[in-house]
Amino acid sequence: MPLRKGFSAIEALLAFGIFTVVASAVLTVALGATTDEQRQGRMLQARAFAVEGLEAARSIRDHRFLDLAVGDHGLTAGGGAWAFSGTQETVGGYTRKVQVGPVYRLAGGTGALAEATDAGASIDPSSRYVTAAVSWLTLSGPQSVTLTTLLTQWSLKRWLHDVTADFTAGRRNSLQVTVTDDGELQLAAEGNWAAAVSAHTVDIGGVEDASDCTVDPVADVLYVATDARGSGRPELYGYDLADISATTTALYAVATAEIGEDANGLAVQAAHAYFATSQNGQEMMVARLSDGVQLSSWNTPGTNANANDVTASGTVAYLVTDADGGDPEFFAIDITTPASLPGTPLGTAEIGFNSNAVALSADGRFAYVATDGNSEEVVIVRLADYAVVQQLNIGGNGNASDVLAVGNRLYVVKRQDSGAEFYVYDATVPGAIPTSPLSVAELDTNALQVAVEGRYAFVATDAGSRELVAIDLGTLAQSNVNLAGSSTVNSVCAYGAFAYAISRANGAEVTAVRGGATATFAPRGTFTSAPFDTQTSTTAYTTLQWSRQGTGTVQFLLRTADTAAHLAAARWAGVDGTASAPYTVPGQTVTLDPGASGARWIQLRAYLQTFDPTVAPVLEDVSVFYDF
Repeated sequence: MPLRKGFSAIEALLAFGIFTVVASAVLTVALGATTDEQRQGRMLQARAFAVEGLEAARSIRDHRFLDLAVGDHGLTAGGGAWAFSGTQETVGGYTRKVQVGPVYRLAGGTGALAEATDAGASIDPSSRYVTAAVSWLTLSGPQSVTLTTLLTQWSLKRWLHDVTADFTAGRRNSLQVTVTDDGELQLAAEGNWAAAVSAHTVDIGGVEDASDCTVDPVADVLYVATDARGSGRPELYGYDLADISATTTALYAVATAEIGEDANGLAVQAAHAYFATSQNGQEMMVARLSDGVQLSSWNTPGTNANANDVTASGTVAYLVTDADGGDPEFFAIDITTPASLPGTPLGTAEIGFNSNAVALSADGRFAYVATDGNSEEVVIVRLADYAVVQQLNIGGNGNASDVLAVGNRLYVVKRQDSGAEFYVYDATVPGAIPTSPLSVAELDTNALQVAVEGRYAFVATDAGSRELVAIDLGTLAQSNVNLAGSSTVNSVCAYGAFAYAISRANGAEVTAVRGGATATFAPRGTFTSAPFDTQTSTTAYTTLQWSRQGTGTVQFLLRTADTAAHLAAARWAGVDGTASAPYTVPGQTVTLDPGASGARWIQLRAYLQTFDPTVAPVLEDVSVFYDF
């Protein structure tokens, strides 16, 4: 059989197929190797981009730790230094985001690392978590690389109150320094009103009576109004309470204002004083507290009746007057601009009787008016439309002289008649007070004004031997206080362990009365630190930290200024830059008053409060962290 030469067509096709398969495999291997090499290259490049992000954050930390602001950032390099810019940046197809987050630790932010939800965890003001996340797109989908580190600023400075000497250097109202550990602050163990003592008196001078008072708890100031005292003599005095204690030797005036008229009622709101007066055409007068200048006055339209009382909340003042025919006795006044009051009231209500006092409900939706009405001793006005929604018959024939709303309780005192002079009502529904009181007390004298602090009510009277009566709200037990030289206390205020009797006694128009030592605690108190100089005008504050024990609340306000002299008049500020939002959680970022003159000098004020006199909060230490 002859030999065949060459390939048949079938053989050729088979050979080509084998070649194609082998070539494809070789090509796939080659392409795969190239793709893996590219993928690894892009991954290395992305990782380098992320590492650069962490190094940039570290450089920012080294330059100024405070620039490591919590949040998402992009990066820019200019002037030889890294800086954050925007929330991310894209370079060569890679998008990089540097995320800065807080670090939580135990022991007031200085101990072991912790989660935010761990008990006792606080923000460490000198540390930040930094994550550099780099993402890019490939044919197979999105890819990413994430690197994280913890950066610490070891040079962050700290202003610390921790030991007895730190706390005794400051000023205290109704607080005590204890030494359970190495020095702490606690509410004073005072409040035995059966053993009350007159701790301090103030001689305003002259023979004019002191008429009304109010306490500004933020400023720690007692404001006292008087009858007209003649040219060059003020009718308003503000007394510093920041350092009042059993050993305080005097109360010092820190503010005065002259209005030239009898001040029948007084309210303080947003650095201004509002007076109810007997002057026709000027029934409400306004003075600025910072310099005592009388700014403006307001005329009750259509009536010449004397104004008896005023209260203020937000941008509205509420004024009540004697009855004058069919004209209103209740006025709501816009005080948005205290120096220029609009002549037309926001609203009015006709009470129908002499209106002696006014108070606002806890929710601010209703006003309570104490009147001379025989069966309408308290009239309730709805502030949404100034309609009279209820008239409360207290009983008896004595005129209601004062009314006070605290939480879900309404307190009413009246002049003496055959029944009680002190009443407590349930104000849970402020516009619909039950007609039956929760409790009553007979004082057998004219009750002129009432204040409530903690579990005690304090009643000003005209009884010569017990001008001030302290009533235990739990038991209704009465403790009588006889003030030397006084026959009538016109007004009473209370804060912490002290009640302040405002009287007709020449030479002792203001008397600070302190409850005796007891096993229970004062309802509240304040600590004001000594001023602190950071030594530089470029100070930038980071966070406020503190440690505490016990039961109750601990809150703080701060103030700063460029000089020690300016600090004394600076405004207190909390987390939003105003006094209305104090620091309540350790580790909160410090926000300064936008109007502060500077940041070199700083001062802090702590507010301690308990709602159960058998327990109290204990402040162990407090720190302000800062940098330059």
